[in-house]
Amino acid sequence: MSIELDAATAADAIAAGRPLLGHATLACDPAEIRAELQLLARNLSETSGHGTPAQESATRLVNAPIDLGPVLQAALDGDRAAVEATAFAANVDPAAFGQLLELALQPVLWDAAARIARIVGPEGMEAWYRGFCPVCGSWPTLAELVGSERRRILRCGRCGTGWSWIVLLCPYCGNDDHRSLGMLQEAADDARPVGEPPAAAGARVDTCLRCHGYLKAIAAFASYPAVRLAAEDVATLHLDVAAAEAGYRRPGQVDVATAGIPRLVREARPSPDS
Repeated sequence: MSIELDAATAADAIAAGRPLLGHATLACDPAEIRAELQLLARNLSETSGHGTPAQESATRLVNAPIDLGPVLQAALDGDRAAVEATAFAANVDPAAFGQLLELALQPVLWDAAARIARIVGPEGMEAWYRGFCPVCGSWPTLAELVGSERRRILRCGRCGTGWSWIVLLCPYCGNDDHRSLGMLQEAADDARPVGEPPAAAGARVDTCLRCHGYLKAIAAFASYPAVRLAAEDVATLHLDVAAAEAGYRRPGQVDVATAGIPRLVREARPSPDS
């Protein structure tokens, strides 16, 4: 895998609030992605319920591999419509194909995010001011409360990128009014699901009454490696259930054009017509 992105272009993209992957030239071997997709499909075909759309689609993908070349860039860019069109053309379930392709691409995205972080540098990442991922544009999977100061770091579950975020600021709608920002906190004596990792203890859900969005937050001594984020997400699924039952969703009702920009900053800006 190779990636081309110069520092000046990256700085301009960050200043404009645009994900960096859209300004980079990323090259990867479609044959390697296809092989990984087939491996994942084979595992799914052997473990999923017999006769389900996912199992049938996985079996087709094992026996008749799809040429990923035409759809690879669209998949990296998160273009769901293009991925679904490819699935329909191959007569496979779009949801199953999309999820398998995302898993097959994840090592590439992890590598790309690590290389982009080195190009941009820590100061460049600190300049990012949007609620979605600075690398791939996905919404954060969860927030880490790092160290004794509990610094809030948003983490992208798709590419593993982390970026600093203000505690009292909704990453979706930019709400910074403490009166409408809250949390769902676990009681210390709550029963833990059997086998749940200790890291999930003390987790919470940050909520916003303005957009009805939520984001899980977990305590961490240091930021977790990208490969562990999925495990942390699964270990805190009970928090997703609690948030949904309380009327919250992820992401909230959001305008992507202004996502994460603080309310006071946004309202102070002149309108385009003024």
